[in-house]
Amino acid sequence: MWNVPDLLTHSTVDMFNLASFSSLRFQCQNRITKLFAVSVAFYITSIIAAFTSALIGGLMMTRAFLKIASKQGWTLGGLMPTNEKDTMLDEIVSYVIAFLGFSFQWKMNFDVPFPFSLLLFPIELAEQFIRWSVSKVD
Repeated sequence: MWNVPDLLTHSTVDMFNLASFSSLRFQCQNRITKLFAVSVAFYITSIIAAFTSALIGGLMMTRAFLKIASKQGWTLGGLMPTNEKDTMLDEIVSYVIAFLGFSFQWKMNFDVPFPFSLLLFPIELAEQFIRWSVSKVD
């Protein structure tokens, strides 16, 4: 530690070495910027994943409904074909279902609803740990 004569002879700039604080400030700004960029990147990735899963889920749902309808003999006045390759009805309906699914996910902010969040908490915790471990800021 400094004694009184050293404090009188040295300036405060020498004692606290302001150059090291400048380096520390730069490192903090760098890490905060990287943390923000990684957070934005993960949010955009979750939007893309939700959109893709909504499209795939909507198409799977409409094609399954067409198969069930053809097995049951439902034709809805001739509107329903027997084969999904003969029509674009399944794609059109799947876009509507995909829009509804994506808008629900958007309203939920891409989180799991309440009762399921309690059950899936350990999995969500592991996901967050893996997510931030992979994107560790150096």
